[in-house]
Amino acid sequence: MFRINLYPEYAANIREGKLRAMRRGLMVGLLGLEVLIVGSLYVSGSLIADRADALRRDLPGLEARMAAYHQPGPELDTARSLVKIRSSRIEWAPKLAALSDLIEASLVLNRVSGQIAVKRSPAKFEIGGQVRRGKNHLEMVTGFVKSLQDDERIALSFPNIRLDTLKGDDGEFQIICGQSKKEGS
Repeated sequence: MFRINLYPEYAANIREGKLRAMRRGLMVGLLGLEVLIVGSLYVSGSLIADRADALRRDLPGLEARMAAYHQPGPELDTARSLVKIRSSRIEWAPKLAALSDLIEASLVLNRVSGQIAVKRSPAKFEIGGQVRRGKNHLEMVTGFVKSLQDDERIALSFPNIRLDTLKGDDGEFQIICGQSKKEGS
């Protein structure tokens, strides 16, 4: 059997019909997806609102528990005393690390000693050494003292840093890093 196309736009109309059907299906699918997304957002929003309301209802009970928890007890007093002791303790390792970072090649250290605060005498950190080479001993040692004063690892615990002695020919020096009178008492 032979088919003769008597209507030339017939094939074009069939193609356009199929495209329209595909577009309608795509639009219906997208609309369905959009409805699902909006619905899930609405449901999650209501769940979040319910959870927030539950948390608001629990808030007075939590505040009461916090108030009861902050009442001082022997454990809290012990913890506070340990923190106070720990904060007043001198950490020597950072001081020695700062000393090794700040010492210049022209200086040699002979003696480094530290003393903790005992009764009325404040804590102190003594540094003894000698200028190895160079003619201007005072300038080299005062530069080292200035760098000690500028380094907060030492200056926070020992704000009173001074050159105690400097012997001219040998270039021997002694630096004393002490606490102020208020901190040492």
